[in-house]
Amino acid sequence: MTHDYIRHLQNDFHRTREKDIFAENLLPVENTATSFSVIGCSGVGKSKAIEKILHQYPRRIAHTEPFSLVQLPWLKLDCPHQGSPRQLCKNFFASVDKLLCTEYEKLYGNVRAGLDEMLVHMAQVANLHALGLLVIDEIQHLRKSKSSQNLAGSDQLLNFLVTLVNMLPLMQT
Repeated sequence: MTHDYIRHLQNDFHRTREKDIFAENLLPVENTATSFSVIGCSGVGKSKAIEKILHQYPRRIAHTEPFSLVQLPWLKLDCPHQGSPRQLCKNFFASVDKLLCTEYEKLYGNVRAGLDEMLVHMAQVANLHALGLLVIDEIQHLRKSKSSQNLAGSDQLLNFLVTLVNMLPLMQT
């Protein structure tokens, strides 16, 4: 429990109200998010090794003091097979819903919502539940989706992931 967590929530409120992930006039908060890649030949056990490590930590932690909070220490998603950022957001909401019995996909994953708005809500949900680690597996789907009609979609997802790392100040657990 730090002042940064409260500032993250206040910033999320402002971004959600403005429906803009890049909204100005936010409280200064240190971004603790980092990213890295695990690269290797297909079938050598990268995903299994990461899963074994992740399963050493609980899927959710129910805090009662100083207030009620259900924390997500980690969440693992597969990259959408067609490289769609929108589908990644929907997968995120569905995964959180499955773990916490919430209805975020119903609230934020609708067809009419723009990608920027979905990213705002994704950041909000991640901060609300103090997400510690977000793992996106099977990123090679981007390479496979680079047909002539889907090249923009793959590049869009890569750009989306960069923005996600910059905008999701994942909590230190």
